[in-house]
Amino acid sequence: MTDIPIKNCRTNYWLNLLYLHNVFRSTFDKMCFEDSWSLGADMQFYVFSIFIVFMIYRNPRLGLAILTACYIATNLLTAIVIYVKDYQAFAMENELYPRPNHDEFIDEIYIKPWYRAGPYFMGIYLAYILHRNNRKMGLNKVIYAFGWLLSIGITIMQFTTTYGYITGDVVMSRTMRAFYGSTFRQLWSFAMAWVIYASATGDKGFISSVLSWKIIRPLSRLSYGSFATHQYLITMYYTTKTTHEPVDCIAILIHYVVILFLSLITGFFVSLAIEYPTIEINRLLFPG
Repeated sequence: MTDIPIKNCRTNYWLNLLYLHNVFRSTFDKMCFEDSWSLGADMQFYVFSIFIVFMIYRNPRLGLAILTACYIATNLLTAIVIYVKDYQAFAMENELYPRPNHDEFIDEIYIKPWYRAGPYFMGIYLAYILHRNNRKMGLNKVIYAFGWLLSIGITIMQFTTTYGYITGDVVMSRTMRAFYGSTFRQLWSFAMAWVIYASATGDKGFISSVLSWKIIRPLSRLSYGSFATHQYLITMYYTTKTTHEPVDCIAILIHYVVILFLSLITGFFVSLAIEYPTIEINRLLFPG
């Protein structure tokens, strides 16, 4: 079980160093540290966004037009590929979509940056609006209330509407899978963008107040280390169990809390050993 990841890292480590491991030799059975595919995608988005932001700075209309074209293209491309190849709407595995189809979806769509760039482009839109408005709301109370209702509604919908599809009780048509698979991330990013917009422009509501709690700040700084280690903790947690346990909501909740706690602990040590020393070295090399 451990020989394959070690072998992959010996042969493909250089792709991780270049943040290209989710593009080249990018199947999970060949990738070194497969859970780091999102780090590669984040770096690629960051590099590409330099061009977009520069164009918006030099010519806002042209830059926003290019950004809009890229946003439409990534969503349209996702819908076309899901429809043509008859993929599931998102990463899941059930009787309708067994393991081979699931793995192919992961390798072909799930980890590729050109299918996942939509929320990042949404973030650029949001940053431009905040900068242009000097972080002032500028909305009347009706639009403000509607924004919160829409954001909360989308968030609830994301967690509830696909339950039957995941369990296999509901069958989506190919057209519906293509539509949902290309839009659900954009809806989620819009909901989160509204929370960020409202909080950044001085909203004093309950959600913004909770997000401003000082106790959350230390935990937020452990997010990278926790993300980098949580999948291995999950694997170790379940593969070392020697007894069978009933699967119900209470058991799943207990497992979630245990793994979350362990992930925060390992994230703390990863941050101390790797993340914070790297940040300090970067400050020394590039002051200011």
